[in-house]
Amino acid sequence: MKRFSVVRWVLLFVLLGHACKEGTSLAGAQFDPIPVPVSANQGCAGIPGVISQLQVPGFFSTAIGPMSQIVAAAGSETLYLTGADASICLLDVGGVFPPDETVLVAGGVIDAMLAAAMISPPITSPAVLSGIAILDDQNLLVVEQTSNSLLAVSRVTNDTVSFLVGLLSEVGGNSDGAGALVRFNFTGATQILAAGNGMVYVADTGNHSIRIISPIGITESDTIAGFGAPLFNDGPLFQTGFDSPTGLTVTCGGELIVSETGARAVGGHRIRSLSVGSEAFFGGFDGSSVTLVGNGVNATTDGPGAGASAAAPVSPVATADDVILWVDSATGILRRYDLMTGVADCPLFVDCATATAMGGNFTPNPDGNGGFSLAITDSNAVYVLDGNAGMLFRVIP
Repeated sequence: MKRFSVVRWVLLFVLLGHACKEGTSLAGAQFDPIPVPVSANQGCAGIPGVISQLQVPGFFSTAIGPMSQIVAAAGSETLYLTGADASICLLDVGGVFPPDETVLVAGGVIDAMLAAAMISPPITSPAVLSGIAILDDQNLLVVEQTSNSLLAVSRVTNDTVSFLVGLLSEVGGNSDGAGALVRFNFTGATQILAAGNGMVYVADTGNHSIRIISPIGITESDTIAGFGAPLFNDGPLFQTGFDSPTGLTVTCGGELIVSETGARAVGGHRIRSLSVGSEAFFGGFDGSSVTLVGNGVNATTDGPGAGASAAAPVSPVATADDVILWVDSATGILRRYDLMTGVADCPLFVDCATATAMGGNFTPNPDGNGGFSLAITDSNAVYVLDGNAGMLFRVIP
């Protein structure tokens, strides 16, 4: 009788826990919505409307390289850019295009930090920056590829950079924990996202996983989904697998959108949606994943959801009117998916077949290793960084 009562209490707590969840995912499951970013337009931001043309010529800068990424600051017409020389720049796009460019962190500053780090073996290769997020009014977060770490960068004081999390090593690893015990494996251009609750989400490309970082106090990391090896699987997060995830954004409903390039040819070429719940009692996270776009075929085709194909998609950004934009990096074509209709298309062309036949909008990157970044400013302008061409384009709604 006593044992039966304990079981009943356990079941009651489980049922109450599920009843108290805050949202319903695209797949119909209950989950805890991720608060959209406050300081950056990295989710549920902007209503681009009808995308009808690409501004030409774009803005050319020697600071832009194949690994460069951009992020739009909320409340202003400004973009932060990670440069090819490991610099960080602020672009004022509120006036006449091309934008005014201000150097926030000069090239060489982060190289000097890595060289001075008291570690063995030492970091001898040049710094390489990719993903960038706005944590708050004072700080940026940046992915440093060479040392497989995350850096904190001051928004208010030039050349002020510190190590945030990750064991400094040119050899990637895979471990959760605190501070320098955390190991990442950044094998290609990737994104990070600072949510409205202060948590930071990381697309750990080489570990084929999505990580969550608590940057306040003792910095800690956990893995939301992924196995450390390339795999495709939807369903509960504990069995969800990826092939080279690189892009992150958040929908207005609080779901985490992930793009995966399929660089290891095991899965990928998909846009996925993760409904992230609370931490599970025995480790991991409650929640589930579902494929929105892509069937694993490396091609740019339009149509309903998983029936459409994506070609190494990167840098998704979710708008306030339930649309997801990204670039198919293998074909250099701007893509769009409507969460309400479930249809994917190529908005700068009549259809995706025409887009492919005409060679796309941007410089194709056949190996699918990034090269692009998207951002939406408060004025609803969509900016596309073509890293392989060293260009920044504005798409006119």
